[in-house]
Amino acid sequence: MNIFLYAGKKGGAGESRLATLIDNSVTGSQPYRADNPPEMIELLRSRMHSQDIVILHLATARELDDFLAAQSLFDDIRLLLILPDNNPALLTKSHELRPRFVDIDQGDNFDRVMAVLNKMCILHPPRSKLKENAQKNTEVKH
Repeated sequence: MNIFLYAGKKGGAGESRLATLIDNSVTGSQPYRADNPPEMIELLRSRMHSQDIVILHLATARELDDFLAAQSLFDDIRLLLILPDNNPALLTKSHELRPRFVDIDQGDNFDRVMAVLNKMCILHPPRSKLKENAQKNTEVKH
């Protein structure tokens, strides 16, 4: 399982805080990152697998449109979506990507997103986490 993180150019510490939370919370997983929607779409096309998790932290409605243009990439993927605001039209449109979880940008508060991500990782841990747990179990038995 891999994690892919896109954080739109909104400014502020939100992007780095979310990346840091992921790095610290999901042992053995360095998220793939992209700086713009076309780069993220290309990254997903080349590296994404069915057990992967994609987090899109959008800064604008235009970014949502960019990802909707590649909608088929998100058909069978675990997607967490963070929208820039609670505009009802944007929220409705965002469901075309069929995310597992949708949240509204709250600055640098990602408690809900991290709770969902952690639960997903418990169900399908990264491969390196599985190896780490297997080593711990082996060490305990000796």
